[in-house]
Amino acid sequence: MLKKLPISIKMFLIFLITSVTLVIIATEQFKEKSYKLQREDLAIQVATASVRLSRAMIKPAGKGDVETIEAILSAFAGSPEIRCVNLNLRKGSISLNWPDEKCTTANPDTMLHKQPIRRGVRVIGEAEIYFTDELIKESISKIILFIYIGLAAIMFVMLFVLVLSQRLLIIAPITKIRNAMLSFDAEIEHARIYDEKFAFEFGSIANSFDEIALKVNAQAAQLVSQKQLLANKNAEIQQSLDYASNVQSRLINLAKPKKVAMDISGICRQLEKVGGDLFYGVNTPDGYVLFFGDATGHGVPGALATSVISVAVRNVITANPSASSAEMLSTIHDQVIIGLEKMDATETDIQLGADALILKFSSDGTISYASAKQPFLIVTKNGAEMTKPNKDSIGYEKVGKTFTEHKVEHLEKHDLIILFTDGIVDAPGGKKGFGFGKKRLIQCVQNAQQREATPEAINKIVIEEVTSYLGTNHAVDDMSIVTIRKN
Repeated sequence: MLKKLPISIKMFLIFLITSVTLVIIATEQFKEKSYKLQREDLAIQVATASVRLSRAMIKPAGKGDVETIEAILSAFAGSPEIRCVNLNLRKGSISLNWPDEKCTTANPDTMLHKQPIRRGVRVIGEAEIYFTDELIKESISKIILFIYIGLAAIMFVMLFVLVLSQRLLIIAPITKIRNAMLSFDAEIEHARIYDEKFAFEFGSIANSFDEIALKVNAQAAQLVSQKQLLANKNAEIQQSLDYASNVQSRLINLAKPKKVAMDISGICRQLEKVGGDLFYGVNTPDGYVLFFGDATGHGVPGALATSVISVAVRNVITANPSASSAEMLSTIHDQVIIGLEKMDATETDIQLGADALILKFSSDGTISYASAKQPFLIVTKNGAEMTKPNKDSIGYEKVGKTFTEHKVEHLEKHDLIILFTDGIVDAPGGKKGFGFGKKRLIQCVQNAQQREATPEAINKIVIEEVTSYLGTNHAVDDMSIVTIRKN
């Protein structure tokens, strides 16, 4: 709670506690010494008055004049300090008590002064005088009360002065500094304290702030300039990527088969605007040729790889459409190697290559393929089979490569060929982030086949299943799928 109090209140409380402690100690000392001095003075006054009483009693005491003695006694005892007088005269055995006979027993705490009454040297009686120090105590109490009242007034004035001083000397400068800092934080360019006439300490803080603000504003202006430059560069890059994406989408194309009884459809979901997945299907004089590949990486590196590979694929198919799938794949590899040699680059400089395959569909119904580390799925009514590709990719190495020619046999109506990139089977999902996997892919395709779904519908179902499996996870690679259904 004390932490939340203003500085002036904390200072006042410290001063108040110190002052009260000192005043209490001082008043105790004052009471003790003042009482002692006034007590001694009172005793002298009583003794002096008692001597006068003694002198006044000599004459009436000698005559035994009780009335006069009582009058003198009453006059003497009229002082407020006197509580009781007990007079004993030997002549006539006179014994008088003022104000009454019980006063001696009624004032047990009073002080006693015995005054002998003499005629010459002979004692003719004695006066016992009981007196009190209450007036002394009352007087001292009033003085202490006035001191306390004065102290309270001083404390009140001091509190007022402290609060006012805090507002003028502390709160005002701090408020100025705080507002300047808030303005600076709100990116107001000219947030300054300038040369406000603060106390030295706050003036130093204000000047330091102004120096920092000038430096920060200079840096901020530089950052704004750099930010604008980066924004312009980014806009240029995004424009280039949009253009590249448009170009790449035109490179990814599946022509409608004319001489082969099949339906074909594909979906390419690049991880970024551009990527490394590529498929290309084209009609030939003898049937249909399909290239399917997953090039190096994704994003811009993948797109650069696909552009080189796409040119090689089109050149090879156009130049010799009757070549076998193995020959085509080997020639595409050679074309990529030629591209590397023209760039005078080593394999480690440019990791250019792809996992790919060539599928050839002849008009007589035969299907052949050659695969460079790119398997695919054959789904029939009897089950599903994953092909085993060659272990070499195309590209990457400046050496010639040969690939094995395979046949796809015994395909019946509505049997399927599913081509897919590893972005689909590697998509992480579930609590442990395991990949979607080939088993889920096979199950998903078989379920769709049972419903006699079209190739377009199968592709859509697979992509939706993979997306659902991802959940809150992010895809790690480009995802492409091509579905071929025999008619």
